[in-house]
Amino acid sequence: MVSLSLWQRYRRNGIRQTKSILASIADVTSDWVFYLNVKSNATLDEKYGFNLFIFACISSGMLLALLLSFLVSARAHAKSRRKRSRTAKYAPFGRILKMVLGLQMLVEDIPQFIIGALVRSERGNLDPYLVFTWTTSGFNFFLNLLDMIEIEDDDSMSAEEEALEENHSNRSGYDHERGSRSAQMY
Repeated sequence: MVSLSLWQRYRRNGIRQTKSILASIADVTSDWVFYLNVKSNATLDEKYGFNLFIFACISSGMLLALLLSFLVSARAHAKSRRKRSRTAKYAPFGRILKMVLGLQMLVEDIPQFIIGALVRSERGNLDPYLVFTWTTSGFNFFLNLLDMIEIEDDDSMSAEEEALEENHSNRSGYDHERGSRSAQMY
């Protein structure tokens, strides 16, 4: 059974990170779709294909870094009863996550807008692939910006959360100090 405080910690930290990951997955997918669309046109491929390929690879690498920081951060937030886990040394990954989001905006989203504008001026019209990549890049850009400026919640358990955790532990009959079930039930 998942404890209430674990769910509250996930709601506090995990949902925001999950949003960022899902937006980044959509952005990376649109980058590759746009690259493949440009690659199918010989004239555009010659001018912009290599640059789009580089930025699609960069966005894929940034997504992997984002996933890694999410996994390590999630592991660092897993606490054994009011004590930091062995992975507490990885807790600064929240700051690293913000740096990855900022880098993703600078080296992936902004160049995608610029290259997309160049491709659009070359084609002379707006196609669905370009709209798709601009939409996902714009959404990812603003979501990352909001995540970067969001105020971090205090990760320590409040007195109310500790009382709920203690109450839950007592009802389950699990003795955290001895690491076993106690004989006393309800």
